Amino acid sequence: MVNILSSSAVYGSTWCREVLQPFFDSTTKVLVIPFSFRDDVDTSEKLRALYAPGCGKYYNLVVTPLSALGVKEQNVTFLDYFEKDTQKALSAIAESDVIYFTGGLPDKMVERIADYGIMEALSAYKGVVMGFSAGAMIQLDAYHITPDEDYPAYCECRGIGYVKQMDVEVHFDGSEAQQRGIDQALRSFGHKVYAIAEDGLVLVQDGNVECIGNVTVYGGEDCT
Repeated sequence: MVNILSSSAVYGSTWCREVLQPFFDSTTKVLVIPFSFRDDVDTSEKLRALYAPGCGKYYNLVVTPLSALGVKEQNVTFLDYFEKDTQKALSAIAESDVIYFTGGLPDKMVERIADYGIMEALSAYKGVVMGFSAGAMIQLDAYHITPDEDYPAYCECRGIGYVKQMDVEVHFDGSEAQQRGIDQALRSFGHKVYAIAEDGLVLVQDGNVECIGNVTVYGGEDCT
């Protein structure tokens, strides 16, 4: 299994493209699961305003980096949470080569995945899984959230569980709040925290961890 964890959708950048390229080509089918939206996005129309092809606010943010890796736009599918078609979603998961989780609210995304009835299928998925910010965090067995504009207090949550025995601090800039969050996570979880800057990425392949770009490791030796 391959897990790609980042703070931003940097996948087409020259500094990481060569590392990621082997996992993508013109036949790769990507299923995007944009379930990390805020509660005020409460209709399919509002969700499409964010991710609809051509006009969605975040559509190009997702598709453009994938295109740089050779993925054809027509092979990128976005799952609509409000469509509530579990069987269609299960088929899309089974047919995909890559699962892509968007940024936003990680705990909400996990709740919605469970509510949609696809948690078991995603947990059993063995392909390539990628995601930025919240989409990186939920790939873990457990993760912490440092206080920010969406989360007033430090908290610890369960993820899907693809990657175990590690934690991440996304959007890392070395702030005092982030350092406190990392310190608390080290005490709580007892394993390494990978602090990923905007120009950093962590690649986990069959349990082997590789840091690409700007990543700082706390609680152990740097990864290769």
